[in-house]
Amino acid sequence: MKKAAGKDFLVLAALGAVALFLAMSRPLNLVAFIAGSAIVCVIVWLGLSAAAPFGKGAPLLAGTKDPAAAPPPAVKIIAQALLGGFFLGAALLSILVLIIIPFEPQAGARLEAAANQPFWKPWVVAFESAVLEELAGRLFLIGGAVWLLSRFFRPVGGKPRRYVTGIAIALSVIAFGAIHLPAWLGIVAYPTAGLIMVVLVLNGLGGLLFSYAFWQWGIEAAVLCHFAADIVTQVIGPRLVS
Repeated sequence: MKKAAGKDFLVLAALGAVALFLAMSRPLNLVAFIAGSAIVCVIVWLGLSAAAPFGKGAPLLAGTKDPAAAPPPAVKIIAQALLGGFFLGAALLSILVLIIIPFEPQAGARLEAAANQPFWKPWVVAFESAVLEELAGRLFLIGGAVWLLSRFFRPVGGKPRRYVTGIAIALSVIAFGAIHLPAWLGIVAYPTAGLIMVVLVLNGLGGLLFSYAFWQWGIEAAVLCHFAADIVTQVIGPRLVS
């Protein structure tokens, strides 16, 4: 692995620590917070180190002195990430409300729960989810899987083979769908196979777009894309359809 750069590591680790602080239950367990922050730092360092050999990671934060290797303008990347997340959130919300809920009413329980929260809380949840899930699910998991698989299937021209990237993204998408099951199923009395499939598919679609954003534009784009999608599905959507 290449050594992780300094500025991008510090910024991402700090964001991860803030997100963890917001995500933890109150009263805050200081020992658990310190231990969790240390784990976040390790995840960020390993993810950046694994992605660096392939020119991936946090290009907007890291920067480069080589014009030929510079990423597209930051404004363009940010706009594309936010718009992509917004349209993804709108599409998922439309599918859920117009197609899925009429056949699987329990799927609407998550929307009802979000609508009944204080206005500020979904914003906080959207932030901490976007940061922590992207650092772990995209930077660490995809970056680490590509690096590990490339030890066995040698890169071509400095780039990982397509099937190596595909396997890494598939693992990330599956994991992303699976980690959202408890939050959905915990608010319904009798979860059905149909509801489980809905959770996996909808979150899998999100994971696919966030993975594309990460591999195409970097972890910053993945976090912004995820945040925008969550704002639509957790802040705007529940209040529109409730």
